[in-house]
Amino acid sequence: MKNSFTPNDLILFAYSDTKGTRERKFYEEMQADEHLLKEFQNILGVKFCIDSSIVAPQKRTINNLLSYSRAMVIFKTNSIGTINKVMN
Repeated sequence: MKNSFTPNDLILFAYSDTKGTRERKFYEEMQADEHLLKEFQNILGVKFCIDSSIVAPQKRTINNLLSYSRAMVIFKTNSIGTINKVMN
């Protein structure tokens, strides 16, 4: 059976970004097509790995940003307007 869903469609379904009759048609077609079901399961597995990975900046990066923010001085002059100055 030839399905009418692309890999992009499967990703949208995995992230629940579809609605209505298209979603109903997808689930009906997935029940009838084992290949489509396996592809969808693979995408769900990748989604789980992505969702469970922890991504955060290093402590040093956060400290650098905070230091830069503390060093920023903003003042307004009458002749040229607002000036941003980094005091390091």
